[in-house]
Amino acid sequence: LLAEQMLAYSRAAAPGDAAQRERVALQDLAQEAAEAVQPRAQERRCTLELAVDSNVAVIGERQKLLSLVTNLLDNAVRYGSEGGRVRLELRRERGAAVLAVSDEGPGIPPELRVRVFASYYRMPGAAGAGSGLGLAIAREVAEAHGARIAIEGGAGGRGTRVVVRFEAAPEP
Repeated sequence: LLAEQMLAYSRAAAPGDAAQRERVALQDLAQEAAEAVQPRAQERRCTLELAVDSNVAVIGERQKLLSLVTNLLDNAVRYGSEGGRVRLELRRERGAAVLAVSDEGPGIPPELRVRVFASYYRMPGAAGAGSGLGLAIAREVAEAHGARIAIEGGAGGRGTRVVVRFEAAPEP
């Protein structure tokens, strides 16, 4: 796992290739990422929910964007509460493509919400095995695509919500 995450981080941090940029339907990536994370979700008895607007697309590198979505979902399943719910929302909002992943876990204290994006950083007392690269990969990919990524508290003060705001691709 660590070797895979290190390779994914290297790819995410590498300069992008403008020739590889294309219109990417985020709904497709959400579905693909959910399928990839489903075995871990079943293992932890988590329910994955997708609330996606089918008309949301961005211009970018598909593989890197898939890595971002998969890492956010995997983190939510891994660090959310066992038997809890993980929700991926996707919507178009005033020219932006907004992707949000939320869980019902212990949450990330406000003072650590920037620090968790650093490479190899793991929260003190974090349960389970992890490399500390998932959110660093997501940050690298978001920044390479001109997107903003931020962590918020979950609904009702429970859990974590990671929100990524991209410039939406123009309507076809």
